[in-house]
Amino acid sequence: MLLSGRRVGGLAERPATPLSDQQAVVDFYMGVSPVVRIALVVAAILVVGITVLGLLPDYSRRTIVTARRSPVISILIGIPTALVFGALAYIGLLLSHSDIGVFFAIPLVTVCLALLPTWALIAIVSTGNGLSGPFLRDSVGVGLVVGALVVGVSAVHTVTLIAVTGFVICYGAGAGARVFVSGGAASDPADRSVPPANKI
Repeated sequence: MLLSGRRVGGLAERPATPLSDQQAVVDFYMGVSPVVRIALVVAAILVVGITVLGLLPDYSRRTIVTARRSPVISILIGIPTALVFGALAYIGLLLSHSDIGVFFAIPLVTVCLALLPTWALIAIVSTGNGLSGPFLRDSVGVGLVVGALVVGVSAVHTVTLIAVTGFVICYGAGAGARVFVSGGAASDPADRSVPPANKI
């Protein structure tokens, strides 16, 4: 897409300035109807969710269990965690504009853009399981679909979508960081070792 040039006085028209890829995506998203926005968000979550849950089944399961057992703690831990990773990603983007800084920017941006969406996706599944628990079978697949629909509905308004996205990122970042810090320790009681009976 191109921005139209303007004629100043009798001078020749300036060359059109191309829009950035990010701006083009935002313009496309804002230009479609709310129904299309919902469909796009739901489809994106389902595709990313199937990929993440398929590549990281054990870590995803442990993080979902951790998030569901103590959501308040996960959110409180997730707020500073998300801010730190968001700041690192922003610094990486700034460094990417210099020839030397690009070598530091690539790992920073890659790690942050890999972890934050993964954690957000896990939080979406956990939220979906929590909402559908009393009515539907408690499973990762059901949680993914219900969570995707909930986030998709929030896409009707941009402000609502931003608020919901911020919530799931903080929620998932807290649970994901807790699992990382615990060294992948089992969160499920079924995975914990049972001590032998005391001998008389």
